[in-house]
Amino acid sequence: MRISAVLAVASALTLSTIPSQTAVDKARLAVGGDPRIRGVKSLVLKGRAMSGFNGVTAQPLDTTHSVTIKFGFPDRYVRVDEREGTLQRGGFYGLKPIHEIKALSPDVRVGVNPPTPDFVERQKVPVAHWLLGMLTDTKGMLDVKVAPVPGSPNLLLATGPGMFSARIDLDAASGMPLRVRYDDKLFIRQPLTAEDRKAGRMQRGQNEDVEVIITFEDRRAVDGLMLPHRIVRTVKGVRWEEIRFQTIAVNTPLTAADFQ
Repeated sequence: MRISAVLAVASALTLSTIPSQTAVDKARLAVGGDPRIRGVKSLVLKGRAMSGFNGVTAQPLDTTHSVTIKFGFPDRYVRVDEREGTLQRGGFYGLKPIHEIKALSPDVRVGVNPPTPDFVERQKVPVAHWLLGMLTDTKGMLDVKVAPVPGSPNLLLATGPGMFSARIDLDAASGMPLRVRYDDKLFIRQPLTAEDRKAGRMQRGQNEDVEVIITFEDRRAVDGLMLPHRIVRTVKGVRWEEIRFQTIAVNTPLTAADFQ
């Protein structure tokens, strides 16, 4: 009896020293596990995007255009959108901004304002939102901490520099990241009235405090990681952007030329 009691106490002490799996651990395991997430050096995503709004009805456009996104961790990122007649590049290479709009046809005229001093820091915020939903890890792009939320087993809270804050919703069964939600102030478009059109107004609306929701869907195995091939950003129930990726490559060697 005495030996049994001693063994029971020892067993209880041993179990108490084993850390329980947190919601963060579960989410990272669902994506592919810590070793694989830490091993990601680059990502190259190629697909088709739907974005923009009808200038009269304020409804989302259904036309698609090609998009290529490259991440070179920890401090390189570029997104290239090729629409009919134009090519737009945005991102950063270290501290250097990438900011260009180029006409692909002599019939198209474009103009671009020079990047603001905080351009790179502002670019890092949406990059962090994406990476949190894809990998639960910003890979050094932004110094963000991810922690469980007490009393909410399927929710993570990400906090970072300045006012950065985002909520990550997890699948209850698997722990897979489903959505990233954050608060922002955005211009919400409204349909133009007949009077607006007669007056030649280009858009109608107002700035509002809103919750932005990014959903990460159609996850498929890519080099041991479950990566989303459909990413949708919605505001007040309206689709602002949807991207469907045909290909995602992990750890493709990238050079400076990939970001030029």
